Amino acid sequence: MPCTDREKVSLAAYNLIEYDAQFTTLAHYAEHLIPNDSMKARRFEEGLQPNVRRAVKLLKLQTYAEVLDRALMLETEEENNKRIRELKKRRYANSNHQCSI
Repeated sequence: MPCTDREKVSLAAYNLIEYDAQFTTLAHYAEHLIPNDSMKARRFEEGLQPNVRRAVKLLKLQTYAEVLDRALMLETEEENNKRIRELKKRRYANSNHQCSI
């Protein structure tokens, strides 16, 4: 059964939250690789989806919490925009179909 648009947005946010949880767990065991919050933020950025990563890097955020917060915002916004595009596409397809009858 396909996901609803609302479920897709929730899934995207969940995937990022899941990544955050895994990253935090692994970071605990690799403190020598990420000795401070700024380095933790840079490492976390590297694991983000490419489109989200580009946007977050442009912001040059200093802390891990800031990076996570902006990534969640961007991910949610991107999924909302995708949902709107799909709705417009369906409306356009339906209006063309009705006109050809």
